[in-house]
Amino acid sequence: MKSFITFIAILSVAVSIVIYDADMGAYMQKQEKIKALAEDAAAGAALYYDEYSYGQGYMVFNRKEGIKFIDGILKGKFPEDEISYDLEYFEGIRKPAVEVTLKVKGKDMFRLPFLKVENIVRKAKYELPET
Repeated sequence: MKSFITFIAILSVAVSIVIYDADMGAYMQKQEKIKALAEDAAAGAALYYDEYSYGQGYMVFNRKEGIKFIDGILKGKFPEDEISYDLEYFEGIRKPAVEVTLKVKGKDMFRLPFLKVENIVRKAKYELPET
């Protein structure tokens, strides 16, 4: 009987480790996708600038077009999750930049009852060359 109880205990620990490993792999893969999406959003939003101001020697971003671009790139990426973002522009400095923070809220990503992760937040910053 003692060996049976020991076997069941080792089996339950082993199954928990396998489940955790599989869930962690999926979680890390989702984080990488969100990171790449944040980098693409920041780089794309930085491409939209006011041409007249740029001709005058100033870097002024076109915020409306940047927001439209980010909305378009996020559309349909994670249909089962809720995606929000914060967009911040850094103008009037030597290195203009765009920073995007993606926040993804969804169902719990781990099947084990003592782990609960519902939110992923990734931040990316795209800096333009010095002006």
